[in-house]
Amino acid sequence: MVNDMTLEQLTAWKRAKERETQAQEERRAIEDEITASIILPLEGYERFAFGDEVVKITTKLNRKVDNKMVDDMPEIHKYFRKKYELDKRNFDTAPDDVKALVYGAITTEPARPSFSLELKKGE
Repeated sequence: MVNDMTLEQLTAWKRAKERETQAQEERRAIEDEITASIILPLEGYERFAFGDEVVKITTKLNRKVDNKMVDDMPEIHKYFRKKYELDKRNFDTAPDDVKALVYGAITTEPARPSFSLELKKGE
């Protein structure tokens, strides 16, 4: 396996990222314009038919929970889900016997590679 990226690949990737960003900005501006011109429910969806095509616009409210408050009130725990996330930095320092206990609760699979472009710092 060759471990070199060509200048052509880098240039093509940068151009594609720029087009992607521009397309996303344009799409979001159009969506904002549409949203401002129609009445939508706070939560739910609305469908708009145009010939054989239907546009479905889904709306929702983001809710943030005060975890400390919920933790202090056990009588309301049944109304909440608790999602555990692995604290990798802390887990890496755990003793081997603790790691052995935790491994059964963890499923690991490769994530999609993330790309970013950084400028070289002056040398």
